[in-house]
Amino acid sequence: MLRSMSLNLSTELEARIVAKAQQLGLPVGDLLELVLSENEAISGSVRRAESAAAPLSPEEVQGKISRGLAQLKDCDLVDGEQFMSALLAGMDERRAG
Repeated sequence: MLRSMSLNLSTELEARIVAKAQQLGLPVGDLLELVLSENEAISGSVRRAESAAAPLSPEEVQGKISRGLAQLKDCDLVDGEQFMSALLAGMDERRAG
């Protein structure tokens, strides 16, 4: 049984949600269900990755911070999309191997 629900959204957010649903050819309710499902899947993946990763020592953390600051100073920046692609590929390799 479907039940109606009211949400207080800004007009901008409502327009974005409706536009995305139309772009995907989905009813708004189905889009929201998809978004929630994807969020839960990503959260689960992050939790699993965090639990599998060994915590960093204070020296390792300081080293990462120092390297990042040096890269920032030298303008040796990493493209976010490239970084995420490499990160996800590495996760897939670890999962498969």
